[in-house]
Amino acid sequence: MIKSATEDQILKAFIYSIDSYIARSTRRMVFNFSTQTIEERGYYYAEGISGFGAGILVYKDYRYFLLTAKHNITNHIYPEEWRTESPIWVPAHHQPNIQREDSGDIVLGSFFMARRMWDIGAISSNEHPSIDASDVVLIEFADNIVMYAMRNLPSVFLDLNDQEVIMRKNGFFDRQVLVASGFPRHKNEYLHDEESGSDHVHFQHNIDHVVGMYHNNEEGCLFMSYDPPVSHEQLNGMSGGPVYSIYENDSGIKLAGITVSGGNNILRFIPSYMFVEAIDNYRDAPCTVLDPASHLTDATTERPDKVLELACSLEDDTESCLERHRLL
Repeated sequence: MIKSATEDQILKAFIYSIDSYIARSTRRMVFNFSTQTIEERGYYYAEGISGFGAGILVYKDYRYFLLTAKHNITNHIYPEEWRTESPIWVPAHHQPNIQREDSGDIVLGSFFMARRMWDIGAISSNEHPSIDASDVVLIEFADNIVMYAMRNLPSVFLDLNDQEVIMRKNGFFDRQVLVASGFPRHKNEYLHDEESGSDHVHFQHNIDHVVGMYHNNEEGCLFMSYDPPVSHEQLNGMSGGPVYSIYENDSGIKLAGITVSGGNNILRFIPSYMFVEAIDNYRDAPCTVLDPASHLTDATTERPDKVLELACSLEDDTESCLERHRLL
């Protein structure tokens, strides 16, 4: 965090921060559908993909989650009768290497696949009349054995076991420079493979960053000075992405909140101090099962640590994998 700095120092910190661990933990969301169930088809298959929205790949209790805005799900998820058994995909890596079968179908080991949605916004602390702190959820991912076999575990994510990565209320100050990252719709449309005559769809993965200033008398707002002003259309799709402080190294960069809306040079976000306790107590939040297979196990007695130990044993650098997952 920078309270007093020259213009050159701020620029240097900004350049570092948009490639920091928080920026590289940003992910776009992909929603999928199928007109047949696993029982009818005999195997898992998504017939199409669509939708927009951003989030932050986070790690807690030996599990991966996506921290995001709830309205991303309510606005883009398919009706229940069209959903696949895992209706939300998130690329494993910040710069995804989406692998495909010879048929052109996506290799599912390239993605995290949604399992449960924890409505932590329902137990968040809304301390401001103009900020809806209920618009935040944690999407829990299933263990992806194909991903593990491909040695495709992410090397960068936001480790929520370390509370120091989250900015508390006393970390905000007047005229503070903050950055928001995400995947605006106008830069991330879906592309149809028309030349080959197939029905395969490719999605773009172009992250964008905006910088602005926070003021104490306007909590949850980031004021920008772009000319012409940044419009809603330019920010649409960035909801759920991180808002964070800037610094010249990772030690001073902290998650300040998640984007929920914006336009006319103002970006609105839910400050992190409004949901940090809810993250710690996510198991007390209402839970929606997205993957029916989740009913086969009891969330309170699962051993995700053992599954990750096995996954790390397949990685090229097992010790480093175990260390970053707090398994040593």
